[in-house]
Amino acid sequence: MNIRKRFFLLAISLLMTASGLVAQNSWDWQNPLPQGNNLQSIDPVNANLIFAVGGAGTLLRSTNSGNTWEARQIYANSAVTLEAVNFPSASVGWVAGQSGVLLTTSDGGAHWFQRTTPTPTRTYRAVASAGVNYGFVVGDGGTILRTIDAGQHWSTVASNTAFDLYAVSLPTTTIGYAVGDHGTILKTSDGGNNWINIPDPTSTRDYKSVYFLNQDVGWIAGVGGTLMSTTDGGGTWVRKLFSGTSSNLTSITFTNANNGYAVGGRALVLTTNGGFSWAPYPTLLDSVNNMTAIAFADSMVGWFVGQNGEIRKTLNKGQAWLRFAENTTFDLFGSSFLNESRGWVVGEQGTAMHTNDGGASWIRDNTPVNVALRSVQFRLPNAGWAVGDAGTILQTLDGVTWTEAVVDSPQALYSVHFASDNDGWAVGERGTMLHTTNAGATWSHAARPGTDTLLTMSSVYFINPSTGWVLANYGISNDTTFILKTTDGGALWDTIRTENRTLLGMQFLNPDTGYVVGKFHYVAKTTNGGATWRPLINPIKSINHFLALSFLSGDVGWVVGTGGNIIRTLTGGDSWSLEASGTSRTLNAVSFPSRDKGWVAGVGGTILNTIDGGGVEPPPNPPPPGSVSTNHVLQAEPNPFLPSVNGVTYLPFRLAGQSEVSIKIFDGLGRLVRVIEAGVFGPGLHDMASDAPTWNGVDERGFAVASGAYYFMVFTSEYIETQRMILIR
Repeated sequence: MNIRKRFFLLAISLLMTASGLVAQNSWDWQNPLPQGNNLQSIDPVNANLIFAVGGAGTLLRSTNSGNTWEARQIYANSAVTLEAVNFPSASVGWVAGQSGVLLTTSDGGAHWFQRTTPTPTRTYRAVASAGVNYGFVVGDGGTILRTIDAGQHWSTVASNTAFDLYAVSLPTTTIGYAVGDHGTILKTSDGGNNWINIPDPTSTRDYKSVYFLNQDVGWIAGVGGTLMSTTDGGGTWVRKLFSGTSSNLTSITFTNANNGYAVGGRALVLTTNGGFSWAPYPTLLDSVNNMTAIAFADSMVGWFVGQNGEIRKTLNKGQAWLRFAENTTFDLFGSSFLNESRGWVVGEQGTAMHTNDGGASWIRDNTPVNVALRSVQFRLPNAGWAVGDAGTILQTLDGVTWTEAVVDSPQALYSVHFASDNDGWAVGERGTMLHTTNAGATWSHAARPGTDTLLTMSSVYFINPSTGWVLANYGISNDTTFILKTTDGGALWDTIRTENRTLLGMQFLNPDTGYVVGKFHYVAKTTNGGATWRPLINPIKSINHFLALSFLSGDVGWVVGTGGNIIRTLTGGDSWSLEASGTSRTLNAVSFPSRDKGWVAGVGGTILNTIDGGGVEPPPNPPPPGSVSTNHVLQAEPNPFLPSVNGVTYLPFRLAGQSEVSIKIFDGLGRLVRVIEAGVFGPGLHDMASDAPTWNGVDERGFAVASGAYYFMVFTSEYIETQRMILIR
């Protein structure tokens, strides 16, 4: 085979592999509902139309007063939190967040477009408007951005402070206020051209929220229950000595001159006399989820949002708050599905839930314990076992009611597995290994492999009553795991491998073929019963860890872990696709009873379901308003790009007129890799033969990036367009 043909085939192979790196989000939330990412901001346009944003690029929209919600991921990078949303009209809206993300819509949220900003690495904390065209964004490092054309373009305005800003309020088109850390209070009286610092010598507390009813009357909320008010446009401020809480207040709003509300942590405080006095809400609204933002559509109807997708609504000025759905938000650690309809999840506080309808509804089971349950397994329609902290072993014979087995062990148990209906194992801390031969009626201590009681047994798997494996490690800090094997039902154990990392999950498909997963995105496969292991290359990098796996056969399997990562293989681990989970939550468990239908469970009560095995590659992003369908941005030259051979790849584009050009390079996960401020270009084609900008395959810090699919997005005054390219190391 000649070199040209070999390179062509390699390029095609990488293109085909990379085309599956990012999958369309076909995982749906089943708990919490409508979704479980933390919510940071809410904006009711009116009593019916409400928007909220939060973690993993999430936007929620309701068109029926919050009775139902549409949840979407409007920014592809699940590691990015959207911090603020503002809709000056039912059509025009702005969303701001981490990593300089600033998105706009002009069609009521149907389509969103990322805007070029002069501070692309800053976190934007708040956005506010005074009409459809006029708005401000504030954020870290004293950042203030302004738009005068409905969000199409944003420019920097000097704030004269380097402290982080958290909130902005615009009572008129000329007068505005912004607040932030270290007692920072800023005011503009000329439409945002100039901002002056209003001294607050009485405090250096961090201010998190500001709300002005008109240009003179306003309030500020902050850490430690801080509440302040002004009636003369910030000339003087009155601090409330008793706010009703010591929690950090992150959001404040008023519906009229008398009625006001502030939330933060698990506190909600109210006033009915213009802020002269405040009182806490008489009952604790939530013992698990913190509240982050509150807003009202009118004097009666309002909402607050918070952790784990919490949404509550009031219809009577805040006297009572209705929860959207009765969700479980305790962390979930284990799952087991018998078929596409019937399954169980377990987690914190003795949580055990089951579904009989494929997750359309989840029912909380009765358990006699309040400790964390770490692992669960069902072999029969109603018979199952769960293990957890403090030596807990639970058993159910009806799939609903659980009883606790008597076990002579106080150690936490992390994994349970039954090789047959009667023969089962449970393992955990300090070398604990328990064995039953009567379906869990009684348990006895098994022979410990060795005398080291510092070992934690993180996973156990038996392919039959005689042959099984255990992962034994020294914990997260030591990063050493021994893979132990028995072929005589646990009488004797051999150390078949020592791995210099923490392994956390294991599954065998037959006596020969098995997989393990662990810290630092590690997946390995054996085809000889564990005698040798082959590490498997996968698309996850950096500090992400794999925690659990589910294989249907030697070819088809899924692995989940931190950062909301889900990867799938259809080739026995030779290649993997990254699935868009729609969350950055840690996923602790995965169960696939069939090739298409599966569930994952994790932190904050997360339960996600797919009905197509995890999805397909997403369609390209729509062009921004004002652009045409012809390609302004062309293929990179060369593409695929080999830095060791080519040095650089050119990023070509064409312009109708003169424009400043900026280019952002993203990896296959949507993470920003590099920003290239290319400068001003004239009309015409800018390619390899002329003056196209180039990329040398390194990130912002100058480090070489890995092989894979990348995207370069060209920002001009005429359009914002994206092309895809392949980098080969």
